[in-house]
Amino acid sequence: MKSNTAREIENKLKEVFTPNHLLVEQSALVSKKFKILIVSSKFANKSSVKSDNDKEVYQALKDRIRVANPAIEELDIATFIPSNYSSDNLVEFKTYKYYDMLPNFSKQLVL
Repeated sequence: MKSNTAREIENKLKEVFTPNHLLVEQSALVSKKFKILIVSSKFANKSSVKSDNDKEVYQALKDRIRVANPAIEELDIATFIPSNYSSDNLVEFKTYKYYDMLPNFSKQLVL
């Protein structure tokens, strides 16, 4: 059964990216750690640098990554455009820690 936070993450990513495929899993060992696999055509016209796509994902979740009582402290993210994704692919996730993501947000958000 998914936690409320995992469902909120899933709903927000569906709203922002209209994904062809989306997987959101919460770590069984670390409660504020999530694994996200997202396949969306919204990444097609963006930078070819995968970390830019990853940044878009955690920017979409910035209201859950904040200084006061964050709901997310670590994300493992893998992003694909539909033509580059197959369920047979070996998926490599990039890990983003709380302090890696936080400086990318506006000062108003983190106060």
